[in-house]
Amino acid sequence: MVAQSWSLRLFLVNTQHVSIMFNQFLRTLLRGAGQVFFAGNAITGAFFLLAIAFAALQNGTPYTLLGAIVGLTVSTLMATRLHLDDNDIAQGLHGFNGILVGITVTTFFIPSPLMWVLLISGAMLCPIAECAIKQSVTRSWGVPGSTLPFVLISWMLLLAGYNLSGVHLHVLSAAVQHPDESHVTLLMLFQASIRNIAQVFLLNNTVSGVLILIGLAWRSWAMALTTLGGAILATTVARLFGADTYSILTGLYGFSPVLSALAIGRVFYLRSPVRLWLAIFATLVTVLVQAALNRLFTPLGLPTFTAAYLLTLAIFMLARPALQPPSTVANTSD
Repeated sequence: MVAQSWSLRLFLVNTQHVSIMFNQFLRTLLRGAGQVFFAGNAITGAFFLLAIAFAALQNGTPYTLLGAIVGLTVSTLMATRLHLDDNDIAQGLHGFNGILVGITVTTFFIPSPLMWVLLISGAMLCPIAECAIKQSVTRSWGVPGSTLPFVLISWMLLLAGYNLSGVHLHVLSAAVQHPDESHVTLLMLFQASIRNIAQVFLLNNTVSGVLILIGLAWRSWAMALTTLGGAILATTVARLFGADTYSILTGLYGFSPVLSALAIGRVFYLRSPVRLWLAIFATLVTVLVQAALNRLFTPLGLPTFTAAYLLTLAIFMLARPALQPPSTVANTSD
């Protein structure tokens, strides 16, 4: 009887320990999803996954959600296996590139067993690429890696896909239905602004954009408003400069500017009178960079992903010591 009692107690203790570890890991994964928008918050991350799930189910592509979860999980586990900084892992900093790689592979490749091998390989490479960039670019120049690992790895996988017969890329139709300019309304442009936000996750879905905004608002109303403001500004600038209407309405001109607005307006620059204007200008610049990269990458058959944001971020981060008053006090909670 005593032996049975001790066995039961040991089982309950082990079960409780496993439950705690699972909850901690789940929280880490959700924070990783949230870090795509610089929000290391589990509930925010849950809203982001819900946004991905909604778009995936509405489009009849549930494997997009599965790819996001696999990419997020594999990159986080790889960082753990490599014994990277525990705090960085816990905050989800080794998960957000993985989730983006997972969505990219399942979006551009036809599902197959080898596609999943490709996805897992790319996700495993993410924390290694993050470390490489941190030890070189960030340490030497003060420019954060941000989504650079995702962009480089995704480009590599897509280019490899063109030359590998074991995996197959989706054939994207060149016959795009361009809307009549006279039928473009303010409501359509506002919906396009919301899609700008969703397209950070490669989602052409207005409801997904709303869910992402709700998740950001849970973390910080200031972050949500900055994101929405950047999205609206990006749509306005692209429209004024005469960018392709279809690309504007599907959010393809606004996802990088959204990240630039958030990065400069809330994350990497300290609070100061000039920060708002720098964020607005960075958003405008990113729209122009996006147009230039579209011209450069379209003949190559490659999406730009968040390259426009990364180039703009690099410029503003290199200039930060001269643009930011040294007496300004940081406030990361706003």
